[in-house]
Amino acid sequence: ASAGSTGTVAASAYASQTGGNGGFGYDGADGGNGADSTIVDAVAAETSGFAYLAQAAQGGGGGSAGSGGGAGGSGGDATSDLTYSYLPAEGVYATSNAWGGGAGGTTDGSVGVAGSATALLALTISNGDGSAYAYGGSGGGNGSGDGSAGGAAAAHSDVQGGTASASA
Repeated sequence: ASAGSTGTVAASAYASQTGGNGGFGYDGADGGNGADSTIVDAVAAETSGFAYLAQAAQGGGGGSAGSGGGAGGSGGDATSDLTYSYLPAEGVYATSNAWGGGAGGTTDGSVGVAGSATALLALTISNGDGSAYAYGGSGGGNGSGDGSAGGAAAAHSDVQGGTASASA
């Protein structure tokens, strides 16, 4: 997505992408894996006013499995990577977000693995803020044993000419 404006009017662009969820496993069949989601440099804006940019990726959830020993599906991994350079804007505010897909649970088999999340942001601007947020997928439950751990998360924000923040 891209946006542009003339004068000092603000411009904003937002893009998101979500991987599909895995299906349910019946009668001993495994649940399907969630799809991965990667979004790279999907937003841009040109303005002499303020530019607001946001992009997000979310991994699909792992499918659950019913009785019969089927395994839960794994959650999809998510990556959001945004690099943007634009000096004429009065201010740039940008965020890159990622959410890993949750693990599929099971009644009496093995639990799926939660998806990981990576959020990266690199800005070269004259003024503004940039943030990167990553959230690992949730662990899956098990009706007859231990559940699985949540997914890993990593976030990094590098802002030249403004303030950077990151959280994972």
